[in-house]
Amino acid sequence: MKKKQDIISLEEIGHVADLARLEMTTAELEKLAEDLNGILAHFQDIATLDTAQIEKVDHYSFQEEAIINHFRPDKPQPATKEVKKLIKDNFPQQEDDYLVVQSILKKK
Repeated sequence: MKKKQDIISLEEIGHVADLARLEMTTAELEKLAEDLNGILAHFQDIATLDTAQIEKVDHYSFQEEAIINHFRPDKPQPATKEVKKLIKDNFPQQEDDYLVVQSILKKK
């Protein structure tokens, strides 16, 4: 149930925890709800600020009329044998060479 000042309810946090397969006690959920509502309240405060006179800043640098992207290129890289073994060794359920996960989609 949401309190008047709550932005996110205990039930919503519990639902997300269930989706993430997190086992949390009621006390942990209540503490998380308190913390998240505090953080979200700060964002609400920030949203009310007048930022019209503040210059926009983003991840680009402007040098001699050129835009330079500072992010690295996104290049797929094959996983090493060590990484694959580490993943398989730490995965709870396997079938042949496949990692088995629970379905999160409900069948109609």
